[in-house]
Amino acid sequence: MSEVLARKVEGIGGGRADKGIVRLTDRDIASLRWVGEQYAIRIDQLALLLGRPANAVSDSTARGVVSRWVRGGLAEYRKLIAGEPGFVWLTRRGLRHIDLPFKPWEPCATVLNHIYWVNQVRFSVENRHEGSKWRSERELRQGAAMQTFDNGGHIVDAEAMLNEVVVAVEVELTSKSSARRTSIMAELAKSYATVWYFAPRDVGALLEKARAQISNSERVRVYPLERVR
Repeated sequence: MSEVLARKVEGIGGGRADKGIVRLTDRDIASLRWVGEQYAIRIDQLALLLGRPANAVSDSTARGVVSRWVRGGLAEYRKLIAGEPGFVWLTRRGLRHIDLPFKPWEPCATVLNHIYWVNQVRFSVENRHEGSKWRSERELRQGAAMQTFDNGGHIVDAEAMLNEVVVAVEVELTSKSSARRTSIMAELAKSYATVWYFAPRDVGALLEKARAQISNSERVRVYPLERVR
């Protein structure tokens, strides 16, 4: 059984009255770190995250956890798209308390679908490859991590470390111009031994055409996004 960490999140004088004291468990800390690395998470995905490695927790349990985080000033929860589940993201305070070095960030509606699918791909990779490590785009954009790139400045959606192999992960939901799509793919195929694209089938067909035009095409694999549902 996870030991409850005696870590307190104290209310700050002059802050909101609902910023009380929250004792964080191992599960809290691991889940907050995952969410912080990914920018945000949809509430139904959080239920999956909280229930790993077994089954998803109930909606009410997930909402209870989010309520505790919000009361402690660690996270925000908001519905940004009508008729869709809300998203959770970490505040400046939340990032600080779990030692993540990122700048505070708040989502806009236009990026939520991409965030959702990158999260789904991360779930899929971690479920299929036990012991793998994931470096998110947010981490890769940090100054120290930027020094490891030589791919024309394009930052991938993630890197997945599978044993000693570093895999570039891209989630492509919409089609870029043909020239840009091919240029980015060629850059990544030079920089990484393996590149995984996840895309809807129509976009995937365009990616396959680009793959046929580049050197090192054997390094690039295109997977239908539907497989990570």
